[in-house]
Amino acid sequence: MRAPIMTAACLAACAMIACAPAFNWRETAIPATSLSAMFPCKPEKASRKVTMGGQETELHMAHCDTAGVTAAVGHARIADAALVGPVLAQWRAATLAGLHVSASTQSVWVMERAEVLPQAIRVEAAGVGGDGKPLSLKAAWFARDGEVFAAMLYGHSVSPDVVDPFFAGLRFR
Repeated sequence: MRAPIMTAACLAACAMIACAPAFNWRETAIPATSLSAMFPCKPEKASRKVTMGGQETELHMAHCDTAGVTAAVGHARIADAALVGPVLAQWRAATLAGLHVSASTQSVWVMERAEVLPQAIRVEAAGVGGDGKPLSLKAAWFARDGEVFAAMLYGHSVSPDVVDPFFAGLRFR
């Protein structure tokens, strides 16, 4: 009697593991900012010194990879408020150049509590990854209180099932 129960329990556990979704959504506070984001997996954090707007600054990233998609949110503090818009444009151009973009569409990105800037843009682009294969990018650049942000999803295929919750989950507290 005990063997059939154990067998059934093992089969149920295997079935649950096999049916586990690739995307395990979680809300994550972006450290040292008032932004929170929904990630499809547990993000790792990294930072490095970069030049933005002609000045060296610390760029912080939270990112994770799951089911062939990378989700990332980056941010940096810009000392000169007049440079926020140009830095957003520079960051977007550098990202698109790095992906060897062959086609893109852009639209104004309006986010509650973010600064209204002409450089706050959402982009959908097709490019080439480091492996030489086609790559899809969905990204937005925005700012608040001297802080610039980029939120990105990229992979060989990025479905609306990932895009919609990721961008809808970007919120300033």
